[in-house]
Amino acid sequence: MRFRIRTSVCIMTSVFLLGGCANNQIAETERVEAKAAHAAIKRALTPKEAIAKAEQNIAKAEQENFAFFAPTHLQQAQEALLLAKQLEQSPDPKRPNGVIEESLAASHYIELGLKNKDDVLLYLKEAIAHKRVLQSLDVPDRFTEEYNLILNDFATLIRMIERGNAEQALNQQKPMRLAMTELEIKALKDEHLSYAQKLLDEADALDADRYAPKSFEKAQQKFRIANQYIEQHFRDRKGIHQQGLDATSLAQLALEVCIESKRIMTMDSQESEKYVLAIQDKLSSFSRSLGQKGHPAQSLEKSYQQVSQEIVALRGEQAKTIQALEAANLELARYDDIELIGMQAAPAAGVKVIEVMQSQDVPDPSNPVPAEQSFDDIQFME
Repeated sequence: MRFRIRTSVCIMTSVFLLGGCANNQIAETERVEAKAAHAAIKRALTPKEAIAKAEQNIAKAEQENFAFFAPTHLQQAQEALLLAKQLEQSPDPKRPNGVIEESLAASHYIELGLKNKDDVLLYLKEAIAHKRVLQSLDVPDRFTEEYNLILNDFATLIRMIERGNAEQALNQQKPMRLAMTELEIKALKDEHLSYAQKLLDEADALDADRYAPKSFEKAQQKFRIANQYIEQHFRDRKGIHQQGLDATSLAQLALEVCIESKRIMTMDSQESEKYVLAIQDKLSSFSRSLGQKGHPAQSLEKSYQQVSQEIVALRGEQAKTIQALEAANLELARYDDIELIGMQAAPAAGVKVIEVMQSQDVPDPSNPVPAEQSFDDIQFME
């Protein structure tokens, strides 16, 4: 009877199964059931109290993420609790203490699960740390299928630990770690180089190898270097970030040069003349915005040089203005630091009465005070 009930429970809780029920039974199962039966005889708890305690322990196990760290223990605890509730509703005459036995067994499985979690954290420490790295890269959402395969590998190793084969789990995690590294590199490339790849694809579609061959080749070469850098230095986040920026910048340049070059090469004579005149007008407008009169009739190259010279001259004047302003601020600060002694708004505020003159201190008229006092005769008190 008990075997049939447990089998049905196993089917009902298939979401927690990691294989066949018989294969998932941990080595401690018989000892746990014997311990629970022995404790139930003492009847230290009522059936309802035992069920409540088991429910509380299972809730704690779920918070401790037993679904990952001790899935078999969690499954067995849930099965035992479900059986306890069934026996409460339909008592078995052959098992008068069945409710308490199953409830206590559920609690014991949770205790063993906590120990198993500690073992997992010990034997799979580096793999779990690597798993957190993948999570920080949003791998579970961005590469769900590949990440679930990693979780399946974890489940296999954790089942080994649950069955008492911790050393075996430790020695067999290398393939999983390699797969995690590959997934980490894939995520980094996607994050830092995907936009550069998109730009290169656009440039390639516009025949960049014809219209901007040097720029396109340079961008492609940088993209390959960035890919290789990520593969070889996948933990250098700062370096990877810079590699991605550089690759994206060159890819953007190649695309823009390709677009402009293709536009020029497909122009007829009237369009090319209009294009040159438009550039000349823009350069003259830049010159006028800098306070100049514009450009005379000259080549585009000379116009570029003239605008460049005007910008350099303007920056020189700006630098001189900034230096003069800084000097003026320093001089003003010197005046602000000067304190005019005796010119405070309320000079009496700092005066202290040092001593009250007594009658016997009044000079004797027969012994007049000298007309002048030396500085040695004057006492000051702050």
